[in-house]
Amino acid sequence: MRDTLRQVTTDPDRAGWQGEAIPAGLLDVVRAHYRDDISLESAYALFWYLRNRFYFEFSLAPNKQVCVFRYEDLVTRPAEAFAQMFAFCGCPFGPQLTNRVFASSIGRHEAPEIDPPIATLCEDLGREF
Repeated sequence: MRDTLRQVTTDPDRAGWQGEAIPAGLLDVVRAHYRDDISLESAYALFWYLRNRFYFEFSLAPNKQVCVFRYEDLVTRPAEAFAQMFAFCGCPFGPQLTNRVFASSIGRHEAPEIDPPIATLCEDLGREF
């Protein structure tokens, strides 16, 4: 992931799909937070921010082909949340499809240490959703 972010920040045109269609202002934000010694956890968080920021950068909220689902909802209310997801996709749903979904995945591990400025970016974006 660090190599991917390095490529995205230095030459996004050669970074494959990871560097595609990044608005200049968003690329500036990523460049401001990336450094060569970034931790792997912070690199993943920064990439999460980059890709999920697209939802707002490309005004996807009014697009009827896009729907946001929260992981926490999927695992704490699986029958309801997955029923909504399947309905959105136009697929048949049966509650048995969620038999192996458990809320115990939330908080199972200690949260990784992420550079505070990157953590703030991610937290702010999470609130926007």
